[in-house]
Amino acid sequence: MYGETARRLITEMPNRGSLDDSTHSAKAENPVCGDIIKLYLRIEEDVVRDARFECRGCPGAMAAAAGLTELVKAKSAVECRAFNLEDLEAHVGQLPRHKRHGLELAVEVLRSCLGTGER
Repeated sequence: MYGETARRLITEMPNRGSLDDSTHSAKAENPVCGDIIKLYLRIEEDVVRDARFECRGCPGAMAAAAGLTELVKAKSAVECRAFNLEDLEAHVGQLPRHKRHGLELAVEVLRSCLGTGER
């Protein structure tokens, strides 16, 4: 079952779309289910000024990608590098157990976008 925040993210899809003036971007794909998330960040003076995403996949991946963009905006790149699966899950809220892979994919694309390999 999807929680209230996850349902809002899936319905509204905040920050969906590309970002023409992005300074950082990355793409991550789950080869098992085919979910793809592209993340675009505009970082100025070490602060995420804007974040957008494109996602092709299940509702869990869409909620995770949208939630990630909300979570990183106005945060420093250092703070964003410290975000982990638990932080994103706390922001997105309840996802069905079999859709948690969307959270993992979103954290992976953030790490790739910021140039860190850590999860």
